[in-house]
Amino acid sequence: MALGCLQEFQVANRIGNGEKGGVGSSKGGYGIIVRGDTGCFVAAAMGVSLGCSSPAVAESMALRRGMQLGLHLGLTSVVMESDSQSIISILNDQIEVSQDVCVVLNDVRALEKNFHNCIFSFSKLSANNVAHVLACKGLVGEGYSFWTESLREFLIPY
Repeated sequence: MALGCLQEFQVANRIGNGEKGGVGSSKGGYGIIVRGDTGCFVAAAMGVSLGCSSPAVAESMALRRGMQLGLHLGLTSVVMESDSQSIISILNDQIEVSQDVCVVLNDVRALEKNFHNCIFSFSKLSANNVAHVLACKGLVGEGYSFWTESLREFLIPY
């Protein structure tokens, strides 16, 4: 069964400009939605990541987390959607990137080998509303939340 994962990563305090530190000290929240072939809800996750040196690293970390969730769920075919057109282009076209992004994307490429079919697709932020809400909630929370039973009440309007 092919599933789609959406992720959105919000970077706090604009990388390097936060009051509590410079580059590498920012945190980001991520939100992941797993949908079935027909678009129905399968699972969701949200959390916070520390030490994001750039928005590109933050988006790459969100993709990596989405792929890890797909493996945890036992998926064999996935469509990984992100609102970062540059990261999707890098993955699809094998473009050279900076070292900090390269490290995370190497993990993503290694995880890709665990799926029979893995497609990386660009999705506009406007199509990512639920993942965006999860990312914002993940940013202010601590740790990781995961559920499969149904959408949480705070997501129903989206």
